[in-house]
Amino acid sequence: MGQSSLGPFPLNRVTKGDSRKLILDLPDESLDVVVTSPPYWGQRMSEGTGVEEDPREYVEGLRELFGSLLTKVKPSGLLWINIGDAFNTPVNWREADRTYSTLGPDAAGLNPDNSAYVKPRHKRRAFIEKETPWLTYGNMLGLPYRLVLGMQDDGWLSRGEVIWKKRNPMPEGRCRRPHRQHESIYLFARDERHSFRTSPPVGSVWEFPNEKIDGLAHYSRFPLELPKRCLEAYGTTGEDVIAFDPFSGSGTTGVAARRLGMSYVGFEIDGDQVDASNKRLMSDESALQPVQSTRGRPPVERPARPATIRAWAIRQGIEVPDRGRIPDDLRRRFLEATTVAPTGLPGEGSATPEALETPDALGALI
Repeated sequence: MGQSSLGPFPLNRVTKGDSRKLILDLPDESLDVVVTSPPYWGQRMSEGTGVEEDPREYVEGLRELFGSLLTKVKPSGLLWINIGDAFNTPVNWREADRTYSTLGPDAAGLNPDNSAYVKPRHKRRAFIEKETPWLTYGNMLGLPYRLVLGMQDDGWLSRGEVIWKKRNPMPEGRCRRPHRQHESIYLFARDERHSFRTSPPVGSVWEFPNEKIDGLAHYSRFPLELPKRCLEAYGTTGEDVIAFDPFSGSGTTGVAARRLGMSYVGFEIDGDQVDASNKRLMSDESALQPVQSTRGRPPVERPARPATIRAWAIRQGIEVPDRGRIPDDLRRRFLEATTVAPTGLPGEGSATPEALETPDALGALI
């Protein structure tokens, strides 16, 4: 790649500042993959997203931020958002509630010094508005769903939801509802022809353990495996592939990107986290091995099954024998129509052979 910066921002480092403002200085169509986890509503102690009293302001602020990324992400690019929901109640995580927990080796709660109990949190209060039914006390606010629907209205394509099944979920006290053991990760794209790994397919339920945190603690940090899987789903790597996180936190997305051979840009408003994450990135880079770029590499050719070619030919109105050997000229036409372009986008003729395995012809295009 040869470059050391993306616009005014250094590559493979985290820049301090408000991401809502810094994003405006990113070059247009410069980002390949965005992987981020915004601060959850009512749980941030300092400045920035997550301190809003009104949950509507929280959602609108995120819509504005992700809306500004629409022109910064490449047409082939992806945006992954890990975000949790909230109940319209005060934050109430108490060590005293551990006796009501089903977690821990004896199903009696975690250790008293577990971060779930000692994590500093904003003293959020319920936001009640009688004339707005969804702002009733105790209601699950549906913040991720409101964000997804808003982003669709703003021009993003919603491309899927992944369930992150937690092995070590945060303990919840005595409550008359299910204890939450998962979070959602939402996938967006600018264009339906975005890049994506199709083989092996990306599943919709992910499970991996939490990680031990060394150094300066960032209590809301997600496991390295989460951004790693999101980045791998792009299907392309190399230093010319730019990964980005507008809420960089401890720099986990950056570490995952660098280990996969990608370049990284991160923004973070907390100065202590910026210093800690840059030290983490520099320390991790010292052990990295060069990774060859796969952008522009021709696709790996795999023989298509005769049934797949026959199904394609029938949809195209082409006569094809019911059984026996597929004629060479028909096989060539099929391969020309379904080859993946070097950019990772489907060729104009149709879609990938894997997609054509589906019974619905439209499935080949999405």
